[in-house]
Amino acid sequence: MKNNINLSTFFLAFLFFSTNVYSQTKNDKIKRYNIESAFIKYSISGNTKGEEILKFDDFGKREISKTDVVREVVFYSVKNIQKIKLLNVFKNNFLYAIDLNNKTGIKTISKEYINDNKFTKEDILKNGGILIAKNDILGKNCEVWKTRNLKIWLWKGLALKIKSKIVGKKYEKIATEIKENISILPNELMIPNDIKITDYTK
Repeated sequence: MKNNINLSTFFLAFLFFSTNVYSQTKNDKIKRYNIESAFIKYSISGNTKGEEILKFDDFGKREISKTDVVREVVFYSVKNIQKIKLLNVFKNNFLYAIDLNNKTGIKTISKEYINDNKFTKEDILKNGGILIAKNDILGKNCEVWKTRNLKIWLWKGLALKIKSKIVGKKYEKIATEIKENISILPNELMIPNDIKITDYTK
């Protein structure tokens, strides 16, 4: 579970962040997103292949993300294929991080939780990022930022595309579907009954 909590976070931490540069929300009244609600579906390619879904409403007070990928790892010429299925549910300032393969998960208090598709220009600039272009993805006007290891297509603080290549490992994530003005149904926030949750809030 520890190694699979969040696949995309693993990549971005390795490729981009040597320190915690996310803008942390100290006040519950501050909106987590610049838009009220959205559904975004991503396609992931490179050494990791699959898809990711992000869904949030009420400016991020409720959020669901699902990752379903196959990752290829080569160690001393031995190829290892890892199938990874993750589910993150954020509600009422609680974060449930679940490994759907192992049927296990953790519950934490996470008022400052920011998913790994969210960036701020300030944080990118702090890490040497420069604005190189503007491009549309699915009709959304994006600023294209370049850092030492990443290219980020940024729309309203959300990455619609991330591309990198380091130590021969390619990684690309791109939005293939976007819907705004959506709502999350109560049953979508329910944790599956067969998941064993370890509660770290007590």
